[in-house]
Amino acid sequence: MIPSTEAPGTLADYYSVRGESPGRWHGSGLSALGIDSGDLVTEAQMRSLFGEGRHPNADAIENEVIAHEIAAGAKPKDALCAAGKATRLGRPFRVYDGGGQFPERCATAFA
Repeated sequence: MIPSTEAPGTLADYYSVRGESPGRWHGSGLSALGIDSGDLVTEAQMRSLFGEGRHPNADAIENEVIAHEIAAGAKPKDALCAAGKATRLGRPFRVYDGGGQFPERCATAFA
């Protein structure tokens, strides 16, 4: 089988294009995240957790925190900062720039 060179458009496409069944949440730590075992994993949850290292329901939590902070008189910038802290799970993923000669040589060889 030759792998497709066409990249999927979204995280959900990665699974649906290949005919995979939707993922479900399982594990003993779910209650700490407010997620029920067996719930479907949404694309937004995958993006938040696996793509950004944040709480799976980061979007909803951020909206609640921002609304609460603004209602309490916080500046928008401070409300955004509080929302980011409320959804972060550990350290943010590192993003490396460049990468040296090896990726460049690989790209040249591939081309």
